[in-house]
Amino acid sequence: MLKTKETRKKTTNSPLFSMQNIAILLVLGGLLSLVGCDSYYHQEQIEIKNEIWGHNDSLAFNFEIQDTSFTYTLLLDIEHHKEYLYENIYCQIHTYSPNAPARHQQISFNLADKIGKWRGDCSGDHCIITVALLDNVAFNSTGTYKMVLDQYTREESLEGVKSFQLKIKQLKKR
Repeated sequence: MLKTKETRKKTTNSPLFSMQNIAILLVLGGLLSLVGCDSYYHQEQIEIKNEIWGHNDSLAFNFEIQDTSFTYTLLLDIEHHKEYLYENIYCQIHTYSPNAPARHQQISFNLADKIGKWRGDCSGDHCIITVALLDNVAFNSTGTYKMVLDQYTREESLEGVKSFQLKIKQLKKR
Protein backbone atom coordinates (compact mmCIF):
# COMPACT_ATOMS: atom_id res chain seq x y z
CA MET A 1 0.00 0.00 0.00
CA LEU A 2 1.39 3.38 -0.94
CA LYS A 3 1.39 6.02 1.74
CA THR A 4 -0.23 9.28 0.77
CA LYS A 5 0.70 12.59 2.30
CA GLU A 6 -2.38 12.33 4.50
CA THR A 7 -1.39 8.86 5.75
CA ARG A 8 2.14 9.98 6.55
CA LYS A 9 0.82 13.03 8.31
CA LYS A 10 -1.44 10.93 10.51
CA THR A 11 1.39 8.49 11.31
CA THR A 12 3.90 11.15 12.35
CA ASN A 13 1.36 13.16 14.30
CA SER A 14 -0.01 10.22 16.26
CA PRO A 15 0.08 10.69 20.04
CA LEU A 16 2.68 7.93 20.38
CA PHE A 17 5.35 10.05 18.65
CA SER A 18 4.64 13.41 20.30
CA MET A 19 7.59 15.25 21.84
CA GLN A 20 5.91 15.10 25.23
CA ASN A 21 5.61 11.29 25.11
CA ILE A 22 9.20 10.91 23.92
CA ALA A 23 10.38 13.06 26.85
CA ILE A 24 8.33 10.98 29.29
CA LEU A 25 9.76 7.73 27.85
CA LEU A 26 13.32 9.06 28.22
CA VAL A 27 12.72 10.05 31.85
CA LEU A 28 11.11 6.67 32.65
CA GLY A 29 13.98 4.84 30.94
CA GLY A 30 16.49 6.77 33.04
CA LEU A 31 14.63 5.98 36.24
CA LEU A 32 14.35 2.30 35.36
CA SER A 33 18.08 2.11 34.74
CA LEU A 34 18.67 3.34 38.28
CA VAL A 35 16.42 0.66 39.82
CA GLY A 36 18.92 -2.10 39.05
CA CYS A 37 21.89 -0.23 40.53
CA ASP A 38 23.19 -1.62 43.80
CA SER A 39 25.07 0.42 46.33
CA TYR A 40 27.42 -1.47 48.58
CA TYR A 41 28.64 -0.80 52.10
CA HIS A 42 32.07 -2.09 51.00
CA GLN A 43 33.49 -3.12 47.64
CA GLU A 44 37.01 -4.37 46.94
CA GLN A 45 38.41 -6.04 43.82
CA ILE A 46 41.66 -7.98 43.46
CA GLU A 47 43.02 -8.61 39.96
CA ILE A 48 44.94 -11.85 39.35
CA LYS A 49 48.30 -11.11 37.74
CA ASN A 50 48.43 -12.48 34.17
CA GLU A 51 45.16 -14.36 34.92
CA ILE A 52 47.16 -17.15 36.61
CA TRP A 53 46.22 -17.88 40.24
CA GLY A 54 48.87 -19.90 42.07
CA HIS A 55 48.78 -21.76 45.39
CA ASN A 56 51.01 -19.11 46.97
CA ASP A 57 48.88 -16.16 45.82
CA SER A 58 46.57 -15.47 48.77
CA LEU A 59 43.88 -12.86 48.20
CA ALA A 60 43.20 -10.75 51.30
CA PHE A 61 40.08 -8.60 51.67
CA ASN A 62 39.86 -6.22 54.64
CA PHE A 63 36.68 -4.44 55.68
CA GLU A 64 35.47 -2.39 58.61
CA ILE A 65 32.23 -2.99 60.50
CA GLN A 66 31.19 0.14 62.37
CA ASP A 67 27.61 -0.72 63.32
CA THR A 68 26.62 -4.13 64.69
CA SER A 69 22.90 -3.33 64.71
CA PHE A 70 22.63 -4.07 60.97
CA THR A 71 22.69 -7.34 59.06
CA TYR A 72 24.79 -7.75 55.93
CA THR A 73 25.10 -9.87 52.80
CA LEU A 74 28.58 -10.78 51.55
CA LEU A 75 28.86 -11.44 47.83
CA LEU A 76 31.84 -12.56 45.78
CA ASP A 77 32.19 -11.81 42.07
CA ILE A 78 34.49 -14.24 40.27
CA GLU A 79 35.66 -13.22 36.82
CA HIS A 80 37.21 -15.90 34.62
CA HIS A 81 38.12 -16.46 30.99
CA LYS A 82 35.65 -18.38 28.84
CA GLU A 83 38.50 -20.78 28.07
CA TYR A 84 38.99 -21.63 31.77
CA LEU A 85 39.52 -25.40 31.81
CA TYR A 86 37.44 -26.38 34.85
CA GLU A 87 33.82 -26.08 35.93
CA ASN A 88 34.68 -24.93 39.44
CA ILE A 89 37.35 -23.43 41.70
CA TYR A 90 38.19 -24.92 45.09
CA CYS A 91 39.21 -22.39 47.71
CA GLN A 92 40.15 -22.24 51.34
CA ILE A 93 38.53 -19.24 53.00
CA HIS A 94 40.08 -17.93 56.20
CA THR A 95 38.00 -15.41 58.14
CA TYR A 96 39.48 -13.23 60.89
CA SER A 97 37.27 -11.26 63.29
CA PRO A 98 38.27 -8.67 65.90
CA ASN A 99 37.09 -10.71 68.92
CA ALA A 100 36.69 -14.29 67.71
CA PRO A 101 38.95 -17.15 66.70
CA ALA A 102 39.82 -17.51 63.02
CA ARG A 103 37.51 -19.69 60.93
CA HIS A 104 38.71 -21.85 58.04
CA GLN A 105 36.47 -23.39 55.42
CA GLN A 106 36.95 -25.24 52.14
CA ILE A 107 34.46 -24.31 49.42
CA SER A 108 33.89 -25.10 45.76
CA PHE A 109 32.63 -22.28 43.57
CA ASN A 110 30.69 -23.83 40.69
CA LEU A 111 31.30 -21.71 37.59
CA ALA A 112 29.39 -23.96 35.16
CA ASP A 113 26.21 -26.00 35.32
CA LYS A 114 26.02 -29.79 34.88
CA ILE A 115 26.12 -29.58 31.08
CA GLY A 116 29.11 -27.21 31.05
CA LYS A 117 27.34 -23.91 30.38
CA TRP A 118 28.94 -21.00 32.22
CA ARG A 119 26.86 -19.51 35.03
CA GLY A 120 26.65 -15.75 35.45
CA ASP A 121 27.10 -13.13 32.77
CA CYS A 122 29.47 -13.70 29.86
CA SER A 123 30.61 -10.92 27.58
CA GLY A 124 33.50 -10.92 25.17
CA ASP A 125 35.99 -13.52 26.35
CA HIS A 126 35.20 -13.35 30.11
CA CYS A 127 32.41 -14.41 32.45
CA ILE A 128 31.45 -13.02 35.85
CA ILE A 129 29.51 -15.03 38.40
CA THR A 130 28.24 -13.63 41.69
CA VAL A 131 28.01 -16.03 44.62
CA ALA A 132 26.56 -15.34 48.05
CA LEU A 133 29.14 -16.09 50.73
CA LEU A 134 26.92 -15.09 53.66
CA ASP A 135 23.36 -13.85 53.59
CA ASN A 136 21.69 -11.79 56.30
CA VAL A 137 24.63 -12.17 58.68
CA ALA A 138 25.11 -10.13 61.85
CA PHE A 139 28.56 -9.11 63.06
CA ASN A 140 28.93 -9.15 66.84
CA SER A 141 31.89 -6.78 67.08
CA THR A 142 32.90 -3.54 65.48
CA GLY A 143 36.36 -3.35 63.97
CA THR A 144 38.41 -4.68 61.10
CA TYR A 145 37.54 -8.04 59.55
CA LYS A 146 39.71 -9.95 57.12
CA MET A 147 38.84 -12.64 54.60
CA VAL A 148 41.63 -14.52 52.83
CA LEU A 149 41.05 -16.75 49.79
CA ASP A 150 43.61 -19.41 48.89
CA GLN A 151 43.52 -21.41 45.68
CA TYR A 152 42.97 -25.01 46.82
CA THR A 153 42.88 -27.18 43.71
CA ARG A 154 45.14 -30.04 42.66
CA GLU A 155 46.78 -27.75 40.12
CA GLU A 156 49.74 -25.61 41.20
CA SER A 157 48.29 -22.70 39.22
CA LEU A 158 44.98 -21.98 37.53
CA GLU A 159 45.03 -20.16 34.21
CA GLY A 160 42.10 -18.00 33.20
CA VAL A 161 41.09 -16.58 36.59
CA LYS A 162 40.93 -12.79 36.16
CA SER A 163 39.65 -11.28 39.41
CA PHE A 164 37.69 -11.60 42.63
CA GLN A 165 35.54 -8.83 44.05
CA LEU A 166 34.08 -8.79 47.55
CA LYS A 167 30.86 -6.78 47.85
CA ILE A 168 29.14 -6.20 51.16
CA LYS A 169 25.56 -4.97 51.24
CA GLN A 170 24.14 -3.45 54.42
CA LEU A 171 20.62 -4.75 54.91
CA LYS A 172 18.38 -3.91 57.86
CA LYS A 173 18.57 -3.30 61.56
CA ARG A 174 18.18 -6.47 63.56
